[in-house]
Amino acid sequence: LIRGETHMRDMQTDRRSFLKASGMAAVLAATGLAGCGDTGGGGSGDWIYDPTEVADVSNVAFGSMAYGTLYDNREELPSSMQDSFQTNPDSPLQPEDIDDMAGVAGGDVSEDMQNVGAFGSIAITGDIPRSDLESEIESDDSAEASGSYEGYSMYTVSDLEDGVGSVPGSGQFQGSGAAAVGDDAMLAGFAYAQGMDIGATGRSAVETMIDSSAGNAGRLSATSGPAQRVQDRLGDDMLSMGAEVDPELVS
Repeated sequence: LIRGETHMRDMQTDRRSFLKASGMAAVLAATGLAGCGDTGGGGSGDWIYDPTEVADVSNVAFGSMAYGTLYDNREELPSSMQDSFQTNPDSPLQPEDIDDMAGVAGGDVSEDMQNVGAFGSIAITGDIPRSDLESEIESDDSAEASGSYEGYSMYTVSDLEDGVGSVPGSGQFQGSGAAAVGDDAMLAGFAYAQGMDIGATGRSAVETMIDSSAGNAGRLSATSGPAQRVQDRLGDDMLSMGAEVDPELVS
């Protein structure tokens, strides 16, 4: 990270690193949907909402991946990346079903690192086996059906706390997770806090991402110079990641 406006770097990496950076690996694992290998709308950038649509936060992370293109050309990639395209034959969602991934997260942290609050969500688009995914989620004891939103089946994730962990010496951990399954996309969202309340939930992160994809919520590329530059430079044809960090944290 550097001081000033923003530090942003385009990164080429495997999808597991992407999921970790998006903060969503825990949610996917909790709902049993990481079977495509520890892992609707228009372009992947359409899913990347401005996190201040969910809560007033100072730090943002975002990323997108043309997963289908990478998977189709995996034999041309370095061996270290080829190894990441592992599959779970029992998962209803397989790598060849996925077109794109997009993720965004926001959060705040105190200077002493004892109080923290963050939220985020990820969207996976492609040939989504909706009914099979819904059955998979509903068979998991950690997930519970929670109605619908804009045509998506919604689920609450109950064991997010075990997935995210805690900050030593800080206040009580509070977390929430959500998942959504639609005809062309599946989403997962999280929110957690210790020592502060940023007013976000996993469901609000998922619903805002759905709204963003439909043009009904502010997109990060419209309010963030760095996000706009990434989108203009790379579009939806590569893997890109970036972040905007509160200068007070790095000064």
